[in-house]
Parts: sequence; structure tokens; C-alpha cells
Amino acid sequence: MRTRGLALWAHADDQSLKEIRSLIEGDAKCWRHAAGHYRRFAKGRTLAEKAEMNLLSAVFLERAKLHEILLSNLRPRASRAVGRPIGIDSIRTPGRH
Repeated sequence: MRTRGLALWAHADDQSLKEIRSLIEGDAKCWRHAAGHYRRFAKGRTLAEKAEMNLLSAVFLERAKLHEILLSNLRPRASRAVGRPIGIDSIRTPGRH
């Protein structure tokens, strides 16, 4: 009976991880889309407006990259250890190992 309960728990955790990965992947796509939108919108604007929009575009691209890094770090862990929490300290970003 205990084994069946653990199997159900592992399945629930696996499903939750799939949903989390899907959410992070969707967020990364949205950040990239927003960055491109601001880049395109900046064309034909004043220099000050263009600078602000390009800055926002760069920030949005950085957010997309962070989401993609999180996603790539989450995939191997999820396949190795369903049911073990992943802490924010375990997320590796460039320059942080």
C-alpha cells in the first residue's frame, strides 16, 4: 500500500514539474516577444524615446535569458529527482557556479 502511495506522489510531482517547466518556457517566450516589440516600436522615435525603448528591450531580453537558464537547470534535476525541492540557490547563471 505504501509503494502505491509513493508512486502516486511521484506522478503528482512529475506533473507539477511539467507544469512549472511549461510556465517558465511560456514566460521566456513572452519576454522575448516584448523585447522585439519594443525594438521595432523604437524605430522612428526621438532619440530619448529610442534610448528608453532600447533599454526596456535589453531588460526584457535579460529576463528571457534568465527564464531560459532556469528552464535548462530545471530539466536535468527534474528527471533525476522527482519530489526533491529545487532551491533558488541551486540555479546556475553565467558567472555563478
